[in-house]
Amino acid sequence: MTLDALLFGLAVASGAAAALAGRPSPAALDAPLLFNLLLATFWRGELESSGGRRQDWEALLRDGLLFHPAGRQGWEKVLEPRACKPPVPALPGELALLEDLAALDGPRARMERMFFSREGLPVLMDDPALLGREYDPAHWLGAGCAWDSLASWDQVVVGVLARRFQHEHCLLVHDAAEAPLVDDLLAGLEGLLQGSPVLLDDVEPTRSRARELASHLLSWLDSRERRLILWALGDAGPLLLAALREAPALRDRVTAVIALGSPFGGVPGDPPPGLDQQTRSAWLHDEFTQENMDLELKRSVPYLLLQRLDPEAAEPGDGRIPWGQQVLREPPVPPSGRRPVRVADLGPVLGDGSLLPPAYLARAIILTLLALRTTQGRF
Repeated sequence: MTLDALLFGLAVASGAAAALAGRPSPAALDAPLLFNLLLATFWRGELESSGGRRQDWEALLRDGLLFHPAGRQGWEKVLEPRACKPPVPALPGELALLEDLAALDGPRARMERMFFSREGLPVLMDDPALLGREYDPAHWLGAGCAWDSLASWDQVVVGVLARRFQHEHCLLVHDAAEAPLVDDLLAGLEGLLQGSPVLLDDVEPTRSRARELASHLLSWLDSRERRLILWALGDAGPLLLAALREAPALRDRVTAVIALGSPFGGVPGDPPPGLDQQTRSAWLHDEFTQENMDLELKRSVPYLLLQRLDPEAAEPGDGRIPWGQQVLREPPVPPSGRRPVRVADLGPVLGDGSLLPPAYLARAIILTLLALRTTQGRF
């Protein structure tokens, strides 16, 4: 039996089970779900092209992804489940998950319960069509695009993305430690949109360095139509935020900010200069506000966040930066209603990157960004 036939049978069975259980399909787009569905789909396409089996696909998802269907605000659920107050309405199974986590002793046990119980696998291996129109690539990507198109990464998808992002340039801001990953991410973006590395010699987020970085980023704007998608890898995140804070002209030309494993809340222990927890906490409170990050036009810039987790770390995080310190909380919306900063937390990825191909990561991020832009009521 082919993988396609197995997937079809699984979709029918899971759809019937969902109906019997009264499980509703999400009405609004859930960014972490879409992001992980895309990664699962890329792996499915890889296995279909090589004659792989369903068991191989399941093993890749089990070992390569960190996803729970009720795992939003995961850092709060793991660290302080009794204090966590999820948005209303709660997701299916979310309150039960909180009860289970509260009964466990310590963040490590809670993280294992949330991610390594593998409750996300049935959702990721269902037919995505069961989730409704919001998840249909034809809705947010374009006519002729389908989940099978994404799985095979056909030229229709590549062409649509190249057209949709033709005026945007990805700048990946990083230090030397992130250089190998940056090269791999840029390779994954090749043919979709322009991308360039921005290597930092020093990531200390002083005002003078922030202004220098802002000036350098502005120099990439080679036409009136050009816009920037800014990526922050690792320790570069706080300096990139500071550059945006210092430069209204830069903010007005940015269409998205993407951060992976950045210590926005600081680094414990012996941190690099300017990245201690007290300094970062004070800066976020005083400087990272909707008013300070305002734009000329009334619009929102999506800030897509990913955190690195190492399953072997003593505490949830990447072994150096705790999970919660890699989170950037959206500032409160002021009475004016202007909301230039709109945070979409895509959740954690495995910190060592041993299984997840960087090309898949780059493509899933860009597709999630596009879906959030074009789905009604988002960004």
